[in-house]
Amino acid sequence: MNIQNILVCGGDERQLYAAGALTQRGYSVSVFGFEKSRRAQAFRRVEHLEAELAGCDAVVLPLPVSRDGQRLSLPLSDGAVPLDTMLQAVHAGQIVFGGVLGGPFRAALEERGAKVLDYYAQEELITANAVPTAEGTLKVIIESTPGMVQWSHAAVTGFGRTAKAIVRVLSGVGANVTVFARKSTDWAQAQAWGCTACPFQNLPALAGTFDFIVNTVPACVIDSPILKRMNPDCPVIDIASPPGGVDRIAAEECGIRVIPALSLPGKYAPKTAGEIIGETVANLIQGEEQA
Repeated sequence: MNIQNILVCGGDERQLYAAGALTQRGYSVSVFGFEKSRRAQAFRRVEHLEAELAGCDAVVLPLPVSRDGQRLSLPLSDGAVPLDTMLQAVHAGQIVFGGVLGGPFRAALEERGAKVLDYYAQEELITANAVPTAEGTLKVIIESTPGMVQWSHAAVTGFGRTAKAIVRVLSGVGANVTVFARKSTDWAQAQAWGCTACPFQNLPALAGTFDFIVNTVPACVIDSPILKRMNPDCPVIDIASPPGGVDRIAAEECGIRVIPALSLPGKYAPKTAGEIIGETVANLIQGEEQA
């Protein structure tokens, strides 16, 4: 399999930086759906999506591919492309890369004979993306809390790759961090980093001692009993994917601010995040060509 012509289709500024990274790797890259971005002028811009898809070897879709399950994510365009239109234009043998590909859409693409790869599921991207996510989280915290982050009392729920990066950033600026996790191995690692570590069942008793909480768990771990014990000035920065980790109705009843903080790399570090996407896609192509 020889991949030369790639169409980067939709998404935010990250995708344009991804297009740049792919261009530097020697691929011929076109872009679609970026009329609102001046950065798109550096690339060959496509107006007729169906015709372009017919002639390209691979297409790179956004992260996430869709925000409503119906249309392609095109925040930098005034146009709209239904997923069904994209589906009908894809041909057998084509490689389709996407971030957070929905199950039904992915299955439909594969039925068309396309090779479908989710770049957001790759370990290299997840690990590299954790750092810009952590820096973006720190920015949200600074903008959302009245006090200094240094000497603050912070809670982080979960201890996956992104949570670990957040813990390192918060500890690095002098916050007192408590990690809530399920595994004893996670408690041991958090303690080795100078943090306090607890099981989730300890969170209700300690909820009132924090200046802010960062949730990374995509399941409801901050519920009404916890929210009722929290300081009203303590926001919850929820970076977990929908539906998030907070009971929003209970939070509103308790007067607790919940700050959804999704796609932080795209907002605060699009260059870094986009280059990570581009390099991940290039590595996946190399793997396909060598298979």
